[in-house]
Amino acid sequence: MAEELVGNSYDGTIEAPSLGLPVVNIGPRQVGRERADAVVSVEHDHAAIEAAIECALSDPAVRAAAEAASNPYDRGHAGERVAARLAAVPLDEALMRKRLTF
Repeated sequence: MAEELVGNSYDGTIEAPSLGLPVVNIGPRQVGRERADAVVSVEHDHAAIEAAIECALSDPAVRAAAEAASNPYDRGHAGERVAARLAAVPLDEALMRKRLTF
């Protein structure tokens, strides 16, 4: 099992909190996006990245915060909501017609 997630992917703000993983987010790519308390952001700096990784691996408080963090994107019942939305789509010829946008 993974001990933490390191990178600049949106996965760090969506999936990792549901797994109780601490996240080291590198760089500004995810700035302004909602995130769980388990996400720590650092600049593109070798020393800062290394320190954040070590902290996420060894600091019991960081590990506990990650395990207790709630995922701000997990609103529950996603399968049921997706199925209901798909069931509401009319299965007619308009669905099959390609729309060109310029």
